[in-house]
Amino acid sequence: MKSNVPMERKSLKVAILSPKYVSKGRHSFAFVHARAKLYRQQGIDVRAFVLSKETEIYEFEGIHVTRQPRMALSDSIEAFHPDVLAIHYPSHHLMGVVNKIDAPKVAWVHGYEILWNFRFRSSKNRLDDIIKRVFVIPRECYKMFTVRKFLERMYRCVFVSQWMLRSAEKHSFRTYKNAVVIPNPVDTKLFDYKKPHRWDRAVSLRSFDNTKYGLDIAIKAFSNLPEATLTIYGKGRFFDRYKRMAERLNANAVLIDETVEHNRVPDVFHQYGFFIAPSRVEAQGLAMCEAMACGLPVIATRVGGIPEFVRDGVDGFLVPSDDPASLRKAVLAFLSDSTQREAMSRNARDRMTQQCAENVVINREIEILTRAVKEEGKK
Repeated sequence: MKSNVPMERKSLKVAILSPKYVSKGRHSFAFVHARAKLYRQQGIDVRAFVLSKETEIYEFEGIHVTRQPRMALSDSIEAFHPDVLAIHYPSHHLMGVVNKIDAPKVAWVHGYEILWNFRFRSSKNRLDDIIKRVFVIPRECYKMFTVRKFLERMYRCVFVSQWMLRSAEKHSFRTYKNAVVIPNPVDTKLFDYKKPHRWDRAVSLRSFDNTKYGLDIAIKAFSNLPEATLTIYGKGRFFDRYKRMAERLNANAVLIDETVEHNRVPDVFHQYGFFIAPSRVEAQGLAMCEAMACGLPVIATRVGGIPEFVRDGVDGFLVPSDDPASLRKAVLAFLSDSTQREAMSRNARDRMTQQCAENVVINREIEILTRAVKEEGKK
């Protein structure tokens, strides 16, 4: 049987460089691994490389992964002889590795690596706050300068939303002529559609390590709300604090101290009726998009890149940030109209099929990687 994979894809060797990668027991950066698997399905020879203090080489769901310190990692990438380097979350930590690789380079910008971060909420006292500012401000300036110059040297910079591109240009005071906007892919075969049957059950999959996801807002919105329940899956340093908050506010919310493996996420989503995304900042909201692919309408905040994926009144509802009352009102409106919510379920699936489906996104990414090889070649 003849393969439908173009010859240039069959021979393409892609090295993915990422600050973290999934393995058994580690679930961070699953979206990079999902991308690697989709590349592999297209006949591409792909390997993942991770900058790490320790050495670990393993296979995970068909993807060869190498975790090593800087010098050894550079040698391993060069030994692979990649045609092109795909860099996720470019940072000054990775630049020493990247600069040694003699191959065209494409960078994916997902968020914090190109945005200023002057948050001091964890300061213990005024003196601690001053000390952090003394170190953080120069660090952020150095980060912005080095990342900006780095991105300018890339064949292409891929931003996951228009908001992310606009924010990056605003924060770095630079227009990126090599920029292209492509969202993170959603594997619509894995995240299959099923009509929700428990409309009164909301779900959210989020990290408890950061306040940016607005889980406190969701808990407040579900305070003394008998009409619906909210289940939040995740791990992190704020878990106990939010659990106590839910108990204190008598919120109809269950917090589960668990990071769900990516392949199990669709089974979790199919147990619920809608997804809650009360983020304070969000470049795309991949878990939200995966929930939409499963047929879950979304109630989310109108921040960051979220409005590029969720259409208010079509795929769900958009509400102001940091506003529990508006979020609560949207939940009640969603539950009150069975015809509308069923339409939203189908619309959410259709939206992801057209916008973020693996065949749409991966084809665009592979086209860019292939053009990088053809137009730049090995320098």
